[in-house]
Amino acid sequence: MREKIYCGGCGIEIKQGVLCADCWNKNTFKVEELKKIQNAIDMFSDLMLGRMQEKMLEGHTCWDDREKTPDSYFIERMRGKMKDFPLNNDLFDIANFAMILMYRRIINNENVDG
Repeated sequence: MREKIYCGGCGIEIKQGVLCADCWNKNTFKVEELKKIQNAIDMFSDLMLGRMQEKMLEGHTCWDDREKTPDSYFIERMRGKMKDFPLNNDLFDIANFAMILMYRRIINNENVDG
């Protein structure tokens, strides 16, 4: 069952998105900002996917299996990548490690409030 979604402007229940039609129309300046945010997320997630595919082809698997690859592995890898100024692939690796950790929490119905 899908969680209920509420408009960020007025609080009424909506089917999808962050604003109901009325609030969307009243906040047109925010619409452009949301479009930029969505575009940035789409571009970055495409690059994250490409990096995950590279690693998969190199034989890296079990990213979704806590028994074979515990959370601590990804946390330590993230820390290691963040020691120095991260290079391009390091940024995608860090983002993918964060995605993996969050994915595991979501599928296990753990607290994901942020």
